[in-house]
Amino acid sequence: MEQTSTEFGEVTKCFEVNVDDNDNQVFLRFFSQLSRAAADADVSTTTLLFMGMTGAGKSEIVEFIIICLTGQVQRPRNVRIQETKGTGDSQTKTVCRYEIRYNLGGFLVHTMLLLDTPGFCDVSGQEADNSHVRNICTAVGTISHINGVCYVVQSTLTRKSLDQIKSLCTVFSIMPQEALDCVSSIVTFSNSKFRCNDVMQVLGSLLSGIQDRPVIVIDNPWAEHANNTYRSVTMEDEDETDEEDDIQNNRELELKSVKIYDFILKFVVSNASFVPAGMAELQELKQEIFDQLAVIARLRTQIQDKLDMIAQLNISDVQKRLNEMSSEQWLSAMGYALRNGKPAKKLPGNKPFPGVSQALVCLNPSCLSVVCHEGCGIHISENRTSAEFNECMAMGDNPDSNTRNDDHPYCRVCPMRCSYKHHVLSATQIMWHEDETMISSFHDMQNSTVGTETQLENLRAELTPLQAQYANALNAFRKMAARLRQLAIKGDMHQILDIQRRLFESQRDMSRPDSDKRRSFQEIVTVIEGLMTALAEAQEENNSLLNSVREVLDRQTLFADRYNRVFC
Repeated sequence: MEQTSTEFGEVTKCFEVNVDDNDNQVFLRFFSQLSRAAADADVSTTTLLFMGMTGAGKSEIVEFIIICLTGQVQRPRNVRIQETKGTGDSQTKTVCRYEIRYNLGGFLVHTMLLLDTPGFCDVSGQEADNSHVRNICTAVGTISHINGVCYVVQSTLTRKSLDQIKSLCTVFSIMPQEALDCVSSIVTFSNSKFRCNDVMQVLGSLLSGIQDRPVIVIDNPWAEHANNTYRSVTMEDEDETDEEDDIQNNRELELKSVKIYDFILKFVVSNASFVPAGMAELQELKQEIFDQLAVIARLRTQIQDKLDMIAQLNISDVQKRLNEMSSEQWLSAMGYALRNGKPAKKLPGNKPFPGVSQALVCLNPSCLSVVCHEGCGIHISENRTSAEFNECMAMGDNPDSNTRNDDHPYCRVCPMRCSYKHHVLSATQIMWHEDETMISSFHDMQNSTVGTETQLENLRAELTPLQAQYANALNAFRKMAARLRQLAIKGDMHQILDIQRRLFESQRDMSRPDSDKRRSFQEIVTVIEGLMTALAEAQEENNSLLNSVREVLDRQTLFADRYNRVFC
């Protein structure tokens, strides 16, 4: 008898197995071993959790296991809850709970509970994975114990892939350390032990210890069985199927069922288990860590902004020199020029140059030229030496000089014959960025020295509480990260963030240039990089940003790099 119900997004299907009515000797031998092992271990329920990537054949192998456990190998039929969806999309949308109740002589002898979960890393992206994790943690939260975590993986896994690393991180970052004793692997789409060994070597390099746990390699015979309405057999193949093929398929089911029975019995005999409530706690801890990193990144930005503003103040002689300058001189020193009466600065945009990978551009705000050599093939190092610019055909002698000066090549294209120091290589087209606040900022900085001193003191006063908040946030994060490393099988936050960054970079690079989707992925990458920077600084025993704050607060007179450019 079967019964299906749905509650809180979790679908449950119950099977009442009356052992007295089954005459399959292989099944009866398994049940005898199961009931004896369960009695010895004094357990009434064995719970198995199946997890893995989308496309690993997880739901189909779960269905075959259910067919075996319910004694239906001789008359197999579909017992799964959900039907397969599109390619690359997880066929299991919710946690599917299969409860198998064994009755003998009118008494309940044992219960097998199988939990089939949605696959990770499908085409729906990170949000779908996050939703899957929440649903899984909710589903297992009401279960007293789990005896086995079966990680399902394809036999084609022969190298480390981003998706596989992400799937492992997602699954085992919410698994408590004690769950490792309950972990096993199912390698699908193969019967080869050699292929299985190759797969386990890769998994072992990603998750230490998993290669020492039980593993089964199986090319699921139920996947292409004539009774399986979800199989991938075409109509032409179906027409060619004869009675002999059916007999052969049934023999395969019978033989493979023995492997399944032996695999399942190991969980009962070992009597290992863990409390799944810890999974939800680890997921909450992960979210708290992400939130804390966001706080650190925000405080870091606020502190750095204050430090930059303080660095712009030179209370000894800036006031006098500013009063002697015109607004045009100030704008030029800051890299701006007046365009249509508004301050504007040349900045790289988002649009690439058509047909070329880079171009030599002029950033001198007073120069009308923008692109000086489209498709320029020179390489410019961080040192930006004049010799490097000499290789460009747009660079040459100063026309106002009779002799060539190799130390200071000038641009032949620029109407102002701008120096190489104004030029850069850019992969994107240059745009004018207007900033009307520059003029008001200039006039504000021409105010009295008292105003400048007051501004400095205010900034230093604002830094003090930010310093304390940042230090407290770092300490809180360190405690959380240490707790995750201690409790979770895979609790390395740097690896978790790095995998997410690399996956979003891959999605960004596959998006159409200058598209909203590409810009959206880049924004996510930027956020993750900010979190990784915060993570790196949080792990520093001698935090560099806090040291910078201490130096500024201890300093009596502060000089700005920006003003050094203007006045020195």
